[in-house]
Amino acid sequence: METQITKANFSEARKEFISINHAADLAPFFAIQEAERAKDIPKEKNPKIWMWDNERTVNKCQQIVWQLTIDWKAWRPVPIKNPEKFNPKMFHEEVIRCVTKLATVFNKYRITALRDLKSCDRDKYKKIVSHIEDGIMCISKTKPTKKVVQPMIGSKVMHHFFPTIVPVFDNAWISSRVLRLRSFKDFLKSKGHGWILKDYGEPPRMQEYHHYLAYCAQQICDTNKHDLDDLRQEIAKLYIDVFPYSLVKNGKRSLMWKLDGKLAEYCLVGATY
Repeated sequence: METQITKANFSEARKEFISINHAADLAPFFAIQEAERAKDIPKEKNPKIWMWDNERTVNKCQQIVWQLTIDWKAWRPVPIKNPEKFNPKMFHEEVIRCVTKLATVFNKYRITALRDLKSCDRDKYKKIVSHIEDGIMCISKTKPTKKVVQPMIGSKVMHHFFPTIVPVFDNAWISSRVLRLRSFKDFLKSKGHGWILKDYGEPPRMQEYHHYLAYCAQQICDTNKHDLDDLRQEIAKLYIDVFPYSLVKNGKRSLMWKLDGKLAEYCLVGATY
């Protein structure tokens, strides 16, 4: 199947879509993750990949997450100051619960990036994908809405904690553009080549996210390893202006080398130009 994870599409996204804000928003999350991981490595023979399995660590990001959702205007049209319609405490509690739970799952199965899903058997893949989507759904539900729950808020929050795995979903760039690509439609017609779970039973909007996540994973895993590494280097160069050099100096050993969730988003959006 045709892959959209190419230098041409990445270049288009870089020209039209990528701004310095993408990297700047991720920087504090990586700084906290890597600082906590540096403390853990000397203590463990098999150190954890993700440090977000600890409530204390996630809590360090709560104000950042909250400010980002305001910057995204994520709560419109819900009045933020109206306690009857919105409960910020519930949002913070769900972020902590969902992020720590998902980090525990990723650590258990040693998932560092989307490409790691290729080595999972069917049962393991189902568990991982279900946990990703459950977390996104629960965080998204904290925004009161009369319509079907949309994955935008949940996916953006989870993406900032796990940008190597969880791609961002929104209507403007993904639903209205990426999901209209011919390659995506062909992907659905082929029933996802095994990436789409047949017994999936969530509401329609989360089903749309499930299809998008599966599509991103298929695209990343179908990309030639050499080409993927070249693109990983390109995205690392792009982010180096904002991130401390210490986060990328170890090359392939750094999570900064494996921004597959972000890379998939960039290339797929780039393919729509």
